[in-house]
Amino acid sequence: AGAGSGKTGVLTRRIVHMMTARSISPRNILALTFTRKAANEMRQRLSAMLGNEIVARITIGTFHAISLKILEAMGREIGYRRYVTVYDEIDQEDVIASLIAESRSKVKPSRVIKELAGYGASCDDHEFDEEIKSIVSLYRAKLMSWNAVDYPLLLTETLRLLRESSEARTHF
Repeated sequence: AGAGSGKTGVLTRRIVHMMTARSISPRNILALTFTRKAANEMRQRLSAMLGNEIVARITIGTFHAISLKILEAMGREIGYRRYVTVYDEIDQEDVIASLIAESRSKVKPSRVIKELAGYGASCDDHEFDEEIKSIVSLYRAKLMSWNAVDYPLLLTETLRLLRESSEARTHF
């Protein structure tokens, strides 16, 4: 749905309904949004309806913010330590460029970044050509050694955590 179509209003009313009509605890509610602006708007609307104390117990955030919380809380299950660093596009390009230089590859950083942007839910199963696959493997290993992810990996590594760890699935 597009901007201004009422998504935030529908979600806030649904959350209030879940808590009042269904007696669902605020600790058992997760509200995911695409933007911080929408998350903040949702918090404000819910605070007006339910009060700040109750809203503080609801988990509200963007997909990336919630994924980071999950990865920091239980990422040890897949090899991460607490306080994961998130690299932006500039960091990503710098790391990839240095790996290309180290490996003496002829591939352009922009080509690797373009491929990385499209790998979807499972980078391990994505079919990169051999030259790019080599750089991607080095890149992922380097980020893991630095306890870091980029924005796409933040989502895919959280998904991997939830797929591979029954403890994480049960907890969340």
